[in-house]
Amino acid sequence: MIFEFKDKEKIRLYQQPPIRTFLVEDIDGKWLCWGLCQILEIKHDYVNKVTSGKYKITEIYDPEEMKKAFKMIFKDGVGPDYFDEKNEI
Repeated sequence: MIFEFKDKEKIRLYQQPPIRTFLVEDIDGKWLCWGLCQILEIKHDYVNKVTSGKYKITEIYDPEEMKKAFKMIFKDGVGPDYFDEKNEI
């Protein structure tokens, strides 16, 4: 199944599609690493400074893999972890 995202703030840069990347969602200010996806198409609107595109999900992690992915992706401590109840916004 192919999904679309539209008019995401800022110009988001990826390598030339198709490219595999992490599927990460900001839920109420906390980051949840769902799994992996493949970016199929990217469109940049430089006037409005937004990014749109198409992707397909290639892998969904179980909760333990989600926690490990967060630690791997956000090594520099950027953003609170969705599973970390102590890390309030």
